[in-house]
Amino acid sequence: MNRFQKAMGCGLVFSFLFLNIAWADQGFDEEGERQEREALRAEIRALQGRLSELESRLDKAEKKVSEGPILPPERYKVPEYLHDLTISGMVVTSANYNANEPNNRLNTLHQFDSQANSFMIDEAQLIFHKHPEEGIGFRTDFIVGEIAQSIGSNGTLTTDDIDLEQAYVNYRASVYDRPLDIWFGKYVTLAGAEVIEDPSNYNWNATHSFMFYYSIPFTHTGVRASYAATDWLTAILGVNNGWDAEQDNNDAKTLEAGISLTPYEWLTWFTSFYYGAEQSGDEGSQRTLVSNVLTLKPSEVLTLMVNGDYGFEEDAVSPRVNGAWYGLAGYARYMMNEKWGLSTRAEYFNDNDGVRTATANGISARTTQELWEWTLTTDYALYPGLVGRLEYRYDYSNADVFQDNKADKTHSQNLVTLQFLYAF
Repeated sequence: MNRFQKAMGCGLVFSFLFLNIAWADQGFDEEGERQEREALRAEIRALQGRLSELESRLDKAEKKVSEGPILPPERYKVPEYLHDLTISGMVVTSANYNANEPNNRLNTLHQFDSQANSFMIDEAQLIFHKHPEEGIGFRTDFIVGEIAQSIGSNGTLTTDDIDLEQAYVNYRASVYDRPLDIWFGKYVTLAGAEVIEDPSNYNWNATHSFMFYYSIPFTHTGVRASYAATDWLTAILGVNNGWDAEQDNNDAKTLEAGISLTPYEWLTWFTSFYYGAEQSGDEGSQRTLVSNVLTLKPSEVLTLMVNGDYGFEEDAVSPRVNGAWYGLAGYARYMMNEKWGLSTRAEYFNDNDGVRTATANGISARTTQELWEWTLTTDYALYPGLVGRLEYRYDYSNADVFQDNKADKTHSQNLVTLQFLYAF
């Protein structure tokens, strides 16, 4: 109540009383008039006392709000810009057993699950995402655990314990009544069938393929544009620093392109292409990658997928000696019921020049690697958001590269993995 409102209230009270006094003067004798006026004066004094008390209380309340720690109510309001912000995340833990019982306690040629015969925190992830219907949005993915130690980009400001998997600004516009998205920042790669798992998109198997680790990159930093030309055709074009590079290691940039085709509801084909110089300080030696993923859904309970990759790099083995790699993986997933699923993967990966697998795993350079892998995974929805997985995997190489319990090398390893995944 401000001072003007208080004054108006007092004026109305006095006006009302004055009219009553005037009316009383006309209807009573002198003694009666005197008594009536005394009674009215007493009522006026009582009303004045009450008004003074109310003013004092209001003054104290205003002083408490202005001087105390309580902020004005408008400061608590969530900005309209953040009204459609979503916060999600996931926690993945696992335990595995390697039948080789390697004395170095490592699962050879594995990255996200590299620790053998051990309990692991695969990942703990937190995602802030504002996906715009039109205008500006953003996304940031923070991740810790075994996966964070594997996907750290060149020049990243984070440590091995935590990685900023994605951080980009997203602008969406309508072009010919179709959505155009432009991303600027760091984002996951277009290539390959498998993903770095997040709450909305995770793989059918607990472990990842050799092709995921060694055939394709994990992330890129740059600018990417995606345009949904029709309901069944989306085109993507971008320029970035290269493979897993927040900070570029040379003066060249890498081109990326992708096309997604869905001619039928049960058929999707996605192809991606990367071309650019990836060697440190060398802008002349170009690396090329072509990745194709075909997804078929012949029924509601069965999904099939095929992934084929081909990579080539100039001067990869040594000056004027190029390197190449390629692979093929087939996937199948069958839902036994709404909670219980069964998935399998069979894979062949050829790193004939050893440019992708040798140095990264302490294997002699130029070691020809032909890798086969077969995986069987069963998963069950234990609770809303919580999935348990049990998996058997067999790895085989033409070379003796897998560690055993006698510090010797062998051509295969057998692994059993138990994993729990909770997404929120």
